[in-house]
Amino acid sequence: MKNRLFLLVLTALCMTLMFMPQSFAQNFVDGQMPDTFLKHGEAVRDIKFSPDGKTLASGSDDNTIKLWDVATGKLKNTLEGHTNWVNSVAFSPDGTTIASGSDDDTVKLWDVATSTLKNTLEGHTNCVNSVAFSPDGATLASGSDDSTVKLWNVASSTLKDTLKQQPDRSGMAKYADYLRIYYDVEIFIGYFINSVAFSPDGTTIASSGRERIKIRFENLDSHSEKNDVINTLLAIQINNHDNQHLRVSPTSERHNPFEGDWDLEAYEHIIDLWDVSSGTLKATLEGPEGVVDSVIFSPNGRILANGSWDRTVRLWDVTRQSKVPKATLSDHGDGVNSVAFSPDGTRLANGSSDGAVRLWTALPPANRDGVVNIADLIEVAQNFGQIGQNNADINGDGVVNIVDLILVAVALGEVAGAPAAQAQAFSMLTAEEVEQWLIEAQQLHTEDPTYLRGILFLEQLLAMLTPQKTVLLPNYPNPFNPETWIPYQLAEPAEVSISIYTVDGRLVRTLELGHRSVGLYESRNRAAYWDGKNTQGEPVASGVYFYAFTAGDFSATRKMLIRK
Repeated sequence: MKNRLFLLVLTALCMTLMFMPQSFAQNFVDGQMPDTFLKHGEAVRDIKFSPDGKTLASGSDDNTIKLWDVATGKLKNTLEGHTNWVNSVAFSPDGTTIASGSDDDTVKLWDVATSTLKNTLEGHTNCVNSVAFSPDGATLASGSDDSTVKLWNVASSTLKDTLKQQPDRSGMAKYADYLRIYYDVEIFIGYFINSVAFSPDGTTIASSGRERIKIRFENLDSHSEKNDVINTLLAIQINNHDNQHLRVSPTSERHNPFEGDWDLEAYEHIIDLWDVSSGTLKATLEGPEGVVDSVIFSPNGRILANGSWDRTVRLWDVTRQSKVPKATLSDHGDGVNSVAFSPDGTRLANGSSDGAVRLWTALPPANRDGVVNIADLIEVAQNFGQIGQNNADINGDGVVNIVDLILVAVALGEVAGAPAAQAQAFSMLTAEEVEQWLIEAQQLHTEDPTYLRGILFLEQLLAMLTPQKTVLLPNYPNPFNPETWIPYQLAEPAEVSISIYTVDGRLVRTLELGHRSVGLYESRNRAAYWDGKNTQGEPVASGVYFYAFTAGDFSATRKMLIRK
C-alpha cells in the first residue's frame, strides 16, 4: 500500500511538472574541475547555450561565431560576416535567431536554420561588447564602449530606448582635473559597458563595465614633460588607496611610450541592476575582484554568474545581494570573457582568452555533506512530495519530485561515475526502488540532454542492482558471538526464509523474511539477521550450525560457527 501510494503521488507530481515552467538552482562547488573542453583557437569572447541545450555558440577574436554540438563537442557550423572581433552572442528564446555584437560597432542577427545573416543593427559609436534577448524575444539589449545600453525592437530592427551610464563612477575625474591643471594634455573620460543580461522575468537588466581616462600627449613638446605625466600616473597608481584596481598602461604596443597615448583605467568591481520599465538603476552587487567581463542570470533568476579578468567565474545570490560569492570556479588559463547557463541550470559554460570553452556540472546539495553520492539520491527519494524549503529540492522549484532525483543522477553519472557509486548502491538501494524511479522519469517524455543523462545513469544503476542469478553468500562475521548477518542476492522476486540447524539436523530457528523483490541483500541493514538464539529465545551453545536458504524454487545451504 505504501509503495502504491508513493507511486501515485510521484506520478501526479511528474504530470504536474510537465506543464510547469522549468526553474533550476545550481550548486557549483569551489575547486570543482570542468568536465568538458572545447578549443576555439583564438580567444573566446562569449558563449551561449541554445534554448534546447543541444548547441553552444561561441564568438571569438577570429571574427566568427562557431556552433558546437554539446553532446559530442563537435563543430556544427561557422557564421562569418563581422569585420572585427565577435564580443558577444545570444540565442533568441525560440532558438531561431542568433544575435552577435562586435568590435566593428555593429549588432548582427543570424538565421540559425540556414546560418545566414538576417539583419545588421547600427547605432553604437564604439565596440559592442554584449547582446542579450529579453525572455519574450521582442527586445534585444546591447552594451557598448560608447557608455550605453541600447534596447532594440527585434521584429522591426529599430532602436527603442537607450540607457546611458554616467562616467566617473570611481571618482577618476579628480585625477583628470589634476592632470589638466598641471599639464597641457587632452583627457577623455569614458565608461565601457562590458556585459548585459536580462532577468528571467524580463523586468531587470544587469550590466557591468569599466571606466577609462585616455590621455593624449600631442600638446606636450618635450620628453621630460611626457615623462612627468607618466610618473604622475604611476604615482597615482601606487598611492591610490581608494581604488586598488587602477591601471596605467600605454594604448599602443610601441617600444617608445611617448609615441602613443596612455590609458588610466579604473576596474569596476560592481554589477548594476537596472529596472527595464523605468530605465533606472535599482541596485548594485559589490565584490568581484577583476574586471567583470560577463554577467548572466541562472534560469530561475536567483543566481548571477560573472566572468572576470582575474581568471575566475563567481556565482552570486541575487536575492540576498551578497558580497560573498556562493562559489568560485578558477580552472582557467587566462581571463574569463563569458559565462552561460544551460537552459536547465545544471551546467555552466565559460569562454576564456586562453582559447578554451569549459563546461561545468552543478553538484546537488541534497544532504550537504560536500560529496555527491548515492546518499543524496536516497535523501531526495525520502523527501518526495515535500513542499517548501528543503535541501532535497535540488532545482529550487518548491517541491521535491522526480526532477530533483534526475538532477542528482546526472551529477552522479558525470561527477561520481556509475562504477564509483556501485558499492554504496549495493548497500543503500533496491532494484525495485530504482525501477520505480525509472518509470516515473520516462513518463516525463523529454528529449532534454540533461534528463537523458540522468535516466541513463538510473538505467546503469538498475543493471548493477539486478543480479544475474540468485545466490546465498557466506554469513559474516564467521565465527561469531552472539550475532551474525546472512547475505544473499535475488534474481527474481520470491518468498524468502532461512532455517538454522544443528550438525545432527535438529531445527534451531526459522527466519521468515517474507516476499523480497529482485536485488542485493548484502549490507547489515538488508541481509538476514540472526541473534544466536533458538525459537524459545534462548542463546544456543557454541559449535557448528547449518543455515538452509529458500527463495521460491531456489535453495542452498552453508555452515557457520558460534564461538563463545
